[in-house]
Amino acid sequence: MLGAVLLVLTVLLLLSFAGCDKKPVNAEPVEYSVTVMTEGGMPFGKLMLYVHGDKEKTDLVWAGETDKEGKATFTAPAAEYFLSFKDAPEGYAAEEPYTVSAGDTNIALKAVIKDGGIDEAVFKRGSIIRDFAVTVDGKEYRISSLLEEKKAVVLNFWFLNCGPCRSEFPHMQAAYEKYSDKIELLALNPYDGTESEVADFAKDNALTFPMAKCGEEFAAAFELTAYPTTVVVDRYGMIAFVEKGAIPEAETFEKLFAYFTSDDYTQKIIRSLSDIEN
Repeated sequence: MLGAVLLVLTVLLLLSFAGCDKKPVNAEPVEYSVTVMTEGGMPFGKLMLYVHGDKEKTDLVWAGETDKEGKATFTAPAAEYFLSFKDAPEGYAAEEPYTVSAGDTNIALKAVIKDGGIDEAVFKRGSIIRDFAVTVDGKEYRISSLLEEKKAVVLNFWFLNCGPCRSEFPHMQAAYEKYSDKIELLALNPYDGTESEVADFAKDNALTFPMAKCGEEFAAAFELTAYPTTVVVDRYGMIAFVEKGAIPEAETFEKLFAYFTSDDYTQKIIRSLSDIEN
């Protein structure tokens, strides 16, 4: 009889040890908060998140979207969970799964500038630029290399017989002279002329930023519908600003350059010049 009792007690003890590595299913729920942003601090809104109890994604605990601040909250028994995305934002690298613990979890996604040029690409505000290069006087200017050296790259699309383009170049030049150590400016002509005519234009007008003839694929990729068009690629590789039409004074260019080269720059999409002039 005593032996049978001891056997039962031993079995119960072994069962209790066997369950020690399981999550406390009856633990009191606690709040979890997850914020997903770019490396530069811009939130990802309406991003679908999945939280699982295991790395293999077989135990779904919660699913939902981030709000406009890139934040999502849920409650679950106190434990360590694992987060993944339905679809990682285009142009960003996701290192899933992300570990989520009680309290606040911040996830910063890093932009990836892909090789392969701009063929078949379509860029809008918020897009991550693809790598490409232009050559001026035998020197190559490559986007990825420029962003390693500078805090922003400005692309100005123009053509030789464009009056508004010509009118803004002196203002652009004046601002460039003040910020050329922090910013690179590429003036690209996809519309008319030849390489030699573009080079002569730069020389005749004492313009010191690189000016190049480029292919028609640039007009398609950047959806150019007006000239000039100014595009700013920020330090993280994101197209953060697009202005169609001439910028009429050097002061505005200086404010634009100052904004994107600032040491305390926080990434966001600038939809109008008035957003940085105030």
